Amino acid sequence: MIIRQLSHIYVSVRDFLLGIFNREFLIFLFFLVLSAVYWFMSVLNDTMEREITIPVQMVNIPRNAIMLNSETAELRVMVRDKGYTIAAYKYGDRAASIKLPFATHAVNNEKCVVSSSDLQKLVSTQLYASTKVVSIKPQTLEFPFNYGLNKRVPVKLAGKVRPAESYYLARVKFNPESVYVYASSKTLDSIQYVSTNKLNINNFTDTIQRKVALQKMKKVKTVPAEVTMTLYPDIMIEAVANVPVTAINVPEGCVLRTFPPQVKVHYVVGAKQYNTIDVSNFTVVADYSSTAGGEQKKCQLRLIKSPRSARNPYLSTTQVDYLIEQ
Repeated sequence: MIIRQLSHIYVSVRDFLLGIFNREFLIFLFFLVLSAVYWFMSVLNDTMEREITIPVQMVNIPRNAIMLNSETAELRVMVRDKGYTIAAYKYGDRAASIKLPFATHAVNNEKCVVSSSDLQKLVSTQLYASTKVVSIKPQTLEFPFNYGLNKRVPVKLAGKVRPAESYYLARVKFNPESVYVYASSKTLDSIQYVSTNKLNINNFTDTIQRKVALQKMKKVKTVPAEVTMTLYPDIMIEAVANVPVTAINVPEGCVLRTFPPQVKVHYVVGAKQYNTIDVSNFTVVADYSSTAGGEQKKCQLRLIKSPRSARNPYLSTTQVDYLIEQ
């Protein structure tokens, strides 16, 4: 019974497929595939030019030698040959890589140099005899190095970091705070710090921590190449301090009194730093010389000192009444 049902299903499916793909269509499909295969083989038999990439690696590097950029590079080689040979380069491992012995190419204890003629020979050994090399880019290779010359420099933030409205960036912390840079003596003298890659972080209200890469410099190796950055935002609040007015430039034998004797200083501060600011952190002065010896109706006030954490400080008034006592 089951075999009869399966046989019936098979016949139904066969009839259905034959109804869709009739014999004429199957013949057409066969010749279409055949012509495509013929065209593909014809193309592969044609001579063509294509660019292939060959990795280059410096090997047998002494332990005390520091490669300043990288011990690897890539050659872009334009070759001319039959299509099937080009395909072998593209999808096979014939041109897998070129290995360069450090000692063979080291020059003046500062760089390994591979000339254009050397590159031509090295590339040719990786290719089939029938392949013609049209061009090699770059034409020469340099691998700068030194034997451990370095110095430690701080890390600085580069880019735009903007907390959300009513917040400000209270602190930026890097771990580590400084890194080692390896380079030639002349280059080291010109490096005072290392910057992060340019960042663009906006509208955050909570602490952010992330790994950030350091900017790469030519012929310079940075260790480590990335650091952990932590951003600490803080909410801004408005505050007021009543600061005593101090008279300056007063002639001997005179006393300058201001009314009122103290003035309000308005400023903005982070919530976490609010309690760290005291009235004594501000200095407001009344300059006797601004009264022209008592001829001016008002005395000018100036805010000459404020803590760094107090942002945008300003006086509630810059002119007050005064009295000069002899």
